[in-house]
Amino acid sequence: MSYALLYEAWKREKESHELQPIDREFYSDLSQYVKRQREELQMLDEKTLKARLLSEEHERVKKLLSDLIHSRYRKMFNSVLDGKTNPSALLTSEEEVSYSGISSTWKHIEDVLKDVLRGRIPAVRGVKPAEKPKRILVRFLKAIPAIIGPDMKAYGPFNEEDVASLPAENAEVLLKRGIAMEVLTR
Repeated sequence: MSYALLYEAWKREKESHELQPIDREFYSDLSQYVKRQREELQMLDEKTLKARLLSEEHERVKKLLSDLIHSRYRKMFNSVLDGKTNPSALLTSEEEVSYSGISSTWKHIEDVLKDVLRGRIPAVRGVKPAEKPKRILVRFLKAIPAIIGPDMKAYGPFNEEDVASLPAENAEVLLKRGIAMEVLTR
């Protein structure tokens, strides 16, 4: 991930009324980029030109990312309101979960409207958030020692390129740290 890739994604999104394709791991890759920026900034003397330039780039990344996310979510909301469906190929993993929740909420609103228009008392039913998986299949990008799951069982150790089904809590931490990547199954 680089500033140039973020800028290109932002530019494509701003130039189109339709949601633009984006890599499924875009946000996690970008988070690693931001993390590296922060770590580098901590190592530099803040008075140096390099530190000031990196700090300025970091601020621009935050603004571009904020604008990109807001634009994409606005388009997702609008597509739900217009009755369109967003193909999951256009969404990141995080956006797919959000889109499911947005669609579910809108369906609930429409059901309430239909009930009222039919002279019925609207059924009070909770909008179910997208169910979190109990286990996630991951491929390891780095070797790690054994880890303890929430069920108090040991998992691992794992070598680079190993594939394992782990409790979601453990897998999410490994995914966020860039130690593993999710293996998507159909």
